[in-house]
Amino acid sequence: MGARQRLRGPVVQNLPRELGDILVQVSTTVSDDGAIRFGDSLLLLSHLSECLLQSEVTTKLTCVDDSHSQRKAFEAYGLTTGKVMHPCARTTFTLTRADRNGDGYPEDDLSVHYGQPVRLMASALLSDQLLYLHLDASDGKAGMNGYCPVLLPRAARRTLWRIVPLAVAITGGDGTKVGEKRLSTGEVVRVNQNIGLENVDTGLLLMADSHTVNNLFGLECRVYSSSLSTPEFAHKDPFESERFAKWSFVTECWCDAMKGEEESRTQGQKWKSDEGDDFYGESFRDLEREPEADPPELLERSGDTYEADKLKLQQISEHPSYSVCRRIFPLLREGTGGMHSIRKLRKMCASADVSRSGSLPSRVFEGVLVSNGHRLFVDELRKLTELFGTGDGSDYLQYELFFNAMQGHLSNYRLEPIRRAWRQLKARAADGQVHVHEVMETWNYQSHPRVRDGRMDEAEAYQDFLSQWDVVEASGVVSPTEFLRYYRDVSISMEDSNEFVEMLKIAWGL
Repeated sequence: MGARQRLRGPVVQNLPRELGDILVQVSTTVSDDGAIRFGDSLLLLSHLSECLLQSEVTTKLTCVDDSHSQRKAFEAYGLTTGKVMHPCARTTFTLTRADRNGDGYPEDDLSVHYGQPVRLMASALLSDQLLYLHLDASDGKAGMNGYCPVLLPRAARRTLWRIVPLAVAITGGDGTKVGEKRLSTGEVVRVNQNIGLENVDTGLLLMADSHTVNNLFGLECRVYSSSLSTPEFAHKDPFESERFAKWSFVTECWCDAMKGEEESRTQGQKWKSDEGDDFYGESFRDLEREPEADPPELLERSGDTYEADKLKLQQISEHPSYSVCRRIFPLLREGTGGMHSIRKLRKMCASADVSRSGSLPSRVFEGVLVSNGHRLFVDELRKLTELFGTGDGSDYLQYELFFNAMQGHLSNYRLEPIRRAWRQLKARAADGQVHVHEVMETWNYQSHPRVRDGRMDEAEAYQDFLSQWDVVEASGVVSPTEFLRYYRDVSISMEDSNEFVEMLKIAWGL
């Protein structure tokens, strides 16, 4: 998995104007056949960090060029991969031909070939000097084989690179890797292919990893040079090891596709935790720590059990007796309890279920509905028992199945803010466990719909919210399962997904 999700991008309004200017979007070279030619303006995507190679102009380095006759010192810039995911002066690079007469290809052949010596230049918009990708040996700055990748304003000896083909996994029908393939030296390099950049002089590869670095542009990932034969890769699968050195030349088409995919996944929703400005004021150590995995309860359901439940609910919705659900479901959602109508109804059913079986005698279930102001017409109780009965010939009704039919599939669009709220609570918990008092201290009463429409004051909203939590442990711990149960019930009451997401955003400051 790449490091992109835990990085922080730049906040343009906090940058000096000259740095903001180099983030202005520019165009890349897009060809019909995808072939890369000398002079093309391209982006370089790291497969490890899943981010673009970026010029780090806020960190100036003094580099002594040992290939210069006078070992002259130059001012150079560093490199990172980071969250600027569009073509700009920081992210665009150009390939230039290193030896037009002696590289083995015709002089008029503008295509870039695997194994051909090339130089990689930073955007001309970045500086009034030509900046070349170089391996600097000064003081072993990178701590990796004594060479540090920099942008040097001179075509020195170690600015010569060759593009090498890296493996592409071949997967079977079940998605598992069954083999791999790679292109050959001499073939034309194309966008989106798996490539490595090998320094001609040292034989080292340009690499990226998930080690974070802090600069004025935010939190970004380290770029360094190494060899796949070093001890750090000795015990790793070769294919996995290559990910550290695996890059792809991409264009603005890739950026557009990534943006479209993200908008499709989030339906245009924006989250504070994804914005660059939440980097400032936070602990660098906290940001550098690997994010904790989300509890399985908060992940979107899949697999055989989910498919079986989905089929069951579909069969219920197609049953002739489902007409009673079409009548009463909207009434239950609009109950007197507001967004907690379903929550309160379910809790009443659970209280009456002394055996904790998830089912009640049908007449008891009818009594729960009546006590909430919902009377059934003649024959409707029989229809509900047909739909949600236990299947053993008894008159018991599975109330949990009834509520599941109301809920349907809890989409990832609704689950995402629930996950984010839980992450936030978990991160703030002193002992790693979320307690009900922390829930109450963090929750914003202004998210309550009845506060927003003036029917409830702050104290009433807090009391209404507090009364919804079933905390079994004496310590007051709220489990991720209970957190999901609460929002599952609120979700049933709120049919508009956008309204549900906005409510969560206000509630937890998302």
